[in-house]
Amino acid sequence: MSNVVEIKNLTKRFPSLEKPLFDRLSIEINDSSVITGVSGSGKTTFMQIIAGLDTFDQGDVAVLGKSLSSLSSSQVSTFRRKEFGFIYQFHHLLNDFNVLENVKLPLLLNGYDDDKATKKAKNLIHQVGLNERLHHFPNQLSGGERQRVAVCRAVVHDPKIIFADEPTGNLDKKNSRIVIDLLIKLAKEKSISLIMVTHDLSVLKKFKNKLEFVDGKLKKC
Repeated sequence: MSNVVEIKNLTKRFPSLEKPLFDRLSIEINDSSVITGVSGSGKTTFMQIIAGLDTFDQGDVAVLGKSLSSLSSSQVSTFRRKEFGFIYQFHHLLNDFNVLENVKLPLLLNGYDDDKATKKAKNLIHQVGLNERLHHFPNQLSGGERQRVAVCRAVVHDPKIIFADEPTGNLDKKNSRIVIDLLIKLAKEKSISLIMVTHDLSVLKKFKNKLEFVDGKLKKC
């Protein structure tokens, strides 16, 4: 996939910082990529900007060919709901919803009827080996299982991009490997571009395109 993200002269300021976090940053991201950098370098802020979750001061951010600046806040929300999936360090599952209900929620929000949403969610849950946990609630799952459910929720509506922010940050090595391999496999099968922020060196090795924040600049590494 080409033209996933195109950024021109991006500037982002914070009142608490003497100089901009990003100062006229320009870059194109045309395929699945992993982003790394020291703590505080701007990785998460950058991801939030390109996902339409944070604002910026100057420049232009185009995602899937659409300039975010040209969209209203409601248009950005609709675009994000349809075209993006999100996975975070914490699973952010709804505690009062079981596995099936958590996974099918994005489908319902995107207009699926309940029967079709249930069938599609069940197929994906079975695919990731959680069929026996279908009606379990998040507090009845292990950490690795919860994160696998979070992966299902992110991909179930076939988004164009998945944004993953330290998705293995709370997992041990075994579960980290399971979750990352699953995420990469599903993204490849569904032709989803995966943009991930991580400090995990074992994850970095799994990506062809690697980017690193150094002094406010995003460089290939």
